[in-house]
Amino acid sequence: AAMGDQFCMLCARSGGRHLRSVAHGQTVAHWSSLVFLLDRMHQELKKATPSLLVGDNRSVSEGSEGDHVLVAWRGELRRVLRLSEVPRAVKGVFWHRVVLPHLPSAASDRPALDAVAAMLKAARNPEPAAAALSVEASPTDCERLELVEQASHRVRAQINSSEGLRQDTLEGLNQLLGAIQELRAYALEYRSLPAVARDVLASGQNAVRNFCERPARQELARAWLRRRGLEHCASLLIAQGLLGRLHEVAAKPSCAEKVGLPRRCREALAAAAAGDALTEMHFLPRGVPTGWKRVFSRSVGMEYFMEATSSRTQWEWPTATTNEEDPPGRSVSEPAEPARPAVGAPLDGTVPYVELDLTCAPFCLLCGAGGRRHLASERHAAARRRWLERLGHLESLLPELRLAVLDAADAGGARLPATVEAWRGELLQAVAPIGSSGDGDAGGAAAGQAEQPQHDLLSRALWHCLVRPKLPSAGASLAYLEALAPSVEAMLRAGRSPEPSMLEGGF
Repeated sequence: AAMGDQFCMLCARSGGRHLRSVAHGQTVAHWSSLVFLLDRMHQELKKATPSLLVGDNRSVSEGSEGDHVLVAWRGELRRVLRLSEVPRAVKGVFWHRVVLPHLPSAASDRPALDAVAAMLKAARNPEPAAAALSVEASPTDCERLELVEQASHRVRAQINSSEGLRQDTLEGLNQLLGAIQELRAYALEYRSLPAVARDVLASGQNAVRNFCERPARQELARAWLRRRGLEHCASLLIAQGLLGRLHEVAAKPSCAEKVGLPRRCREALAAAAAGDALTEMHFLPRGVPTGWKRVFSRSVGMEYFMEATSSRTQWEWPTATTNEEDPPGRSVSEPAEPARPAVGAPLDGTVPYVELDLTCAPFCLLCGAGGRRHLASERHAAARRRWLERLGHLESLLPELRLAVLDAADAGGARLPATVEAWRGELLQAVAPIGSSGDGDAGGAAAGQAEQPQHDLLSRALWHCLVRPKLPSAGASLAYLEALAPSVEAMLRAGRSPEPSMLEGGF
């Protein structure tokens, strides 16, 4: 600026006093969030295969494939900036001062990984007011350096090598926040920190972000699983620390093999993750729910969250279920009960989907129709074939279910509740798959449309008349899991019983 004054492009204001203001500190927090996103992209590029890194084995100039890779990750940079809730002015400065100067051109052989590393280095350069302490330090400066080193050590002691909390609990978070506050206090008092201390402070803040964003990331991952009929596996993925890292399944499906998931779930999860090309950015929280707002903490240099109605504050990212209980098994969505006759029950030794009323008239829960003539119709025969096909799906789970008991016993009791929930949901999926359509006889568009409600009735009858009544008593113990296989065998015997009309003598 003119007269040698300092000009802040983020705030469009000049003066050394402005660089120490609260308003500038809030803007710098937005800048730090963009640096955090760029750092995540840098970590993803590190994990990418060499064929996806521009310049690792071949330069961009070698062909159209390299041009395509360059355009792809440049577009990813633009997408991350566009979706982040950062003021446009800060985004503009970040793009033109950090990204563009280090973005390789189509004729460059600079690796994408090196380019993002150069962007990070430029974005983390200190402000003029935060330059390093003089090499020829006075005795007072030496004392200050020693205090800063001690504070940096306390921050470093609370985080691990992957920028996570060493003590992964709320108590560990509070201890790290206290250490960050102490280090930030020295930065505000002395207006300067050594480069090593600045890096430690940035790592500590990243660890806080990783911990506090985890509930929101898990909620987004749950929603993604729910849309694919896999939410009953969420608790098991949480227990194994994989729910927030579903993008790793897309790159390496084998990482889900030792989680304890049923085989169908593993295959469906790997296929969906690869089909959606999941990255870590997919589950990055974008905004806070209605009724919450962000508040900047000058002592920590980060934002926390406040609920407008109660003024309650928290560091963890709020989700839509923050104030709701999350009971075990809530992810298993059961079908509605089938419509039954006013008074009725199945005959002993017959299938549970045919009930007789007080006049001994049969009522078929598969088709929602009654009468002896209906049981001899082709419509009912097609419904019974689908019933038997579903029983075949249920029977195919038995070998894997017996092995799951042994795996759960070896894993210990901590994983048992999640394993029980996963297998209960898998039994439900076997008899009432989400998003399925009528799979009976092909008979043209009209017939297909007519069979859709019958298929819904089939799922409801299977679950409420056969599976649910024979499940073990409520619980999440090893004994419950051991009782599942015998229960499924009892379901198969009952489901393959004859219909009342097939008994000798008829009605």
